[in-house]
Amino acid sequence: MVKLILVEGNNPPECSFKQKKCNGEKPSGLGHMVLVHGAGHGEWYWFKVKPLLEAAGYNVTTVQLGSALTTSLDSIQNITFLNYSKPLFDLMKYIDHHKVMLVGHSFGGLSISVAMEKFPTKISVAVFVTAFMPDTAHKLSYVVREDFVLISTLKRPGSFFPKDLDKIQLSEKKNGSVNRVYIIAKDDLAITEDFQREMIANYTVKK
Repeated sequence: MVKLILVEGNNPPECSFKQKKCNGEKPSGLGHMVLVHGAGHGEWYWFKVKPLLEAAGYNVTTVQLGSALTTSLDSIQNITFLNYSKPLFDLMKYIDHHKVMLVGHSFGGLSISVAMEKFPTKISVAVFVTAFMPDTAHKLSYVVREDFVLISTLKRPGSFFPKDLDKIQLSEKKNGSVNRVYIIAKDDLAITEDFQREMIANYTVKK
């Protein structure tokens, strides 16, 4: 069971929002969280979350995935899903001597799902925050099938990588061995609550 505790405070510690390599040292406090943003958002989603978690005693690392990089508007067309998610996979390679709590928001759920397949022994729990959560019986493209009316509101170019996702299969032995929890956002207008609960019904979570 993972217990998340937030404490009030007017002066949370100063934080660096740059991606950092893990040097193999075992984290102190309540554990190590790795936060993965959704499509088009970059790190803005974590600006307030990260210092609150650090003030509560967690070690927190954020990653910048492909669409969050400073690139030309059409460059996303030349990026594959694995290249897009590579910053997360590179970070996970550096993790040693401890497990992380992997947190994915929205489309970041697909990236952390593949990380669960690649690094199951390095993850204590995978947390999906109103996120895409694929099962191990279907291809990743199976969950990306809705018409997202609000896609035009995203700040940066993004892609659902349909051709790439068709090639990736998750296994029950690896991906399925990681504890999963899901945080439902009832007011999400892109990934509706009904769709979130449909994913949970297809691939049950611990909490």
